[in-house]
Amino acid sequence: MKKIIFLLLAIGALSACNNSGSSSEEKKDTTSGAMSTTSSNESKAERNRQTALAGVRAVNAHDADAMLKDVTKDAIDYGDGSDKPVKGIDTIKAGIASWLKAFPDVKGENLMALSDADGSHVIVVG
Repeated sequence: MKKIIFLLLAIGALSACNNSGSSSEEKKDTTSGAMSTTSSNESKAERNRQTALAGVRAVNAHDADAMLKDVTKDAIDYGDGSDKPVKGIDTIKAGIASWLKAFPDVKGENLMALSDADGSHVIVVG
């Protein structure tokens, strides 16, 4: 049970980790001071929360491709740390597809995405 919960959280976190570039919205107004920073942090936080929730919805739909659509090709999945890390998107995808086949009724319900103040970290609770 711990591994299932951890995997759901890891998937949500991986989905939210694709922040390699800044959006044009964040770059637009850097002169407005704290109000602009708060606004861009809120939009970043909301965008990352929605990305994490989309990953969990993909788990519910048993769609490994959708779960990993925002993950880089050279990603490393450390799982719960008890096994060797899994390297590469294709290997991770195969492992998730196998996991979904083993647990056909896995589903997240009553989901809530929480983020830190600047929106860079998200955790999905359900």
